[in-house]
Amino acid sequence: MRLLNSFVIVCILVCSSSAGIADDTQMAAAFKHYMAAPDSPVILRGDYFKASLVAYRDFAKILASRARSDDSKNATSSPNLSDIQNYNISIDQTSSSIIVQLGPGTRDPSYVVFGGGAHYVIDRATFKILDRTLLK
Repeated sequence: MRLLNSFVIVCILVCSSSAGIADDTQMAAAFKHYMAAPDSPVILRGDYFKASLVAYRDFAKILASRARSDDSKNATSSPNLSDIQNYNISIDQTSSSIIVQLGPGTRDPSYVVFGGGAHYVIDRATFKILDRTLLK
């Protein structure tokens, strides 16, 4: 339960009639709809939630590593990029997988971040990670 309480999800749900990945127009429309009322409830399908948890658990290890990093490049960004609450999560699907993308979503307009997220492809049947790409 503690994981669920600390796991803040800002997701963009894409409803499309096809089983393919949503195109940029659909994603932009979904984002615009969400941003019109960002404090409204978000409906998250159970399979999307489970895939998000799989990606989050893996990504949390990366965040912990960043927080401990002594690298001067990461030292300035790690306070913001080491906390899942500073990420936006988008979810999409194909016929065989669920795609979870985590990207920096800083809430402070004076702080600009480029990169630092991750892209996961999760198998729909087994919920195992098929592919992970760390975004730089």
